[in-house]
Amino acid sequence: MAKKSKPADKSGNSAANEISDNELESLSGGRLSGAQYTQQQQARAEKAGLKRQKQQSKK
Repeated sequence: MAKKSKPADKSGNSAANEISDNELESLSGGRLSGAQYTQQQQARAEKAGLKRQKQQSKK
């Protein structure tokens, strides 16, 4: 299936539309609220940041 670019959602956040609803559901095991999704993204970013710090400290 070709990926269609969607217009920005009601919140005006186009980044959320980069992942389709179905992909989001399969990732999270269910539909998330916007706040929960944002928290999850922040947690992932923090984990990624910690990994980067650990890699840098090994040098």
